Amino acid sequence: MYRIGYRTASFGNQGLREAFQALGALGYDSVELCLEREEIDPLGLTAEKAEEVLEAAQRSGLTIHSVSYHGDGQEWAARAERQLAAVKVAPWFGVKTIVVNTPPASADVDAEAVVQDLYTVAEAAERAGVRVAVEPEPGLVVGTVADALRVVTECPSHSLAVNLDVGHAFLTEPDLPAAIASLRGLLAHTHFEDMPAGEHRHCVPGEGDLDLVDTILALWDAGFRGVLTLDLFGPFDDPLAVAQKALSATRKVLREAYSRAHPRS
Repeated sequence: MYRIGYRTASFGNQGLREAFQALGALGYDSVELCLEREEIDPLGLTAEKAEEVLEAAQRSGLTIHSVSYHGDGQEWAARAERQLAAVKVAPWFGVKTIVVNTPPASADVDAEAVVQDLYTVAEAAERAGVRVAVEPEPGLVVGTVADALRVVTECPSHSLAVNLDVGHAFLTEPDLPAAIASLRGLLAHTHFEDMPAGEHRHCVPGEGDLDLVDTILALWDAGFRGVLTLDLFGPFDDPLAVAQKALSATRKVLREAYSRAHPRS
């Protein structure tokens, strides 16, 4: 039904090659390459270095299906600059999707200026032939599915889309399947994990309160055919053990979803 990927941010204390080797050996299909690492900072990255990273992933049996730049904790100006630079480097990895988010909503943040920065990135992405997927997250300028829909539908460029983190949406949306359905045609990427009710804590599938089988079926019904990208916050003391447990649990969810969608007569 879906290929399964993993965000490299969870392996923050390990080198990229070691992370690729570990994820490939476990049986993951692909990775979302998180560009916050100094060695792949989009402002200083070269095409030659990107090619080395891509070849390392491929030698481990992985594809790179997306790149992302969140830069949580950085000043917004620095984050926005790197999100724009990510448009240039994304094709070097052979990807068509760049995942971004927004800063925390507060009285000190000019929300409309943030949105205009997103539109600048989207316009550059359109010229480069790639797509930008903005991720709603509780408490951020783009915090809910409704926020994302407004920002995307009002964007002058058609290259702006949505990265739906299903756990975030579980916290913000009263009807998650309906929220997913509302994104038909705009859903370019997804982050997948479990989440406790009322608590922003990314969990291995099966360790929270989200109905992940219903969520999978809603994503499929909404036309999403991309990679399920596991988003488990790291670094961990044992990131490999977390990744292994998450892959097994996600495969179980996918089997259950397939069985529900194709009941035996």
